[in-house]
Amino acid sequence: YFAKNLSFLTETITEVTPLSEIAGYKHIHPRFEGCPFKQWMAAENYYQAYIYTRDDVFLDKLCAVIYSVDNSESSFDDHNTNKRSKKFKKVSLIQKLTVFVMYAGLKDRLTKEFPYFFQKIDTKTNEVTDRQPPKMREHFSRMIYVLNGGNVGETEKVLNADCWRAFDTLNYKAYENQEMEQRLKKMNKK
Repeated sequence: YFAKNLSFLTETITEVTPLSEIAGYKHIHPRFEGCPFKQWMAAENYYQAYIYTRDDVFLDKLCAVIYSVDNSESSFDDHNTNKRSKKFKKVSLIQKLTVFVMYAGLKDRLTKEFPYFFQKIDTKTNEVTDRQPPKMREHFSRMIYVLNGGNVGETEKVLNADCWRAFDTLNYKAYENQEMEQRLKKMNKK
């Protein structure tokens, strides 16, 4: 309800500066630059889960992924998200929604940076309640397959790769696929 009525606020957001600290944690880079691909995948998973369920548990987990910098962890591990997310239950909804809006702004930014891979969905003609929730496991499996070339032994490297490098590769592959489809359409018309 909140997101629908205030969608005019988020329609043109490209970057929001996050609060410097929430629940004792500092935020990662707002554009996920330098973050492992698995961290973006976790954020995307919780973001989509919150959109479709409106369950605050997923908003807490999104916050725990984005605000995961402290001195005790050397690298991101989604297994620690549940533990960290418990601290975000005590945070005000307004603060948590700023994290949600920040991530929505990141998604808008990504559609501009990587237009072949991240494509905008027109929310005015395609209400969230009218759509089925995305099958995130399938989406992530396809992304990993494209990035590791089908070599399961390379999966860990893909998950730990810088997510912007992964986005570059996925964007280029999506561009190549689009070009191939256009060529095939031209050949079939002849």
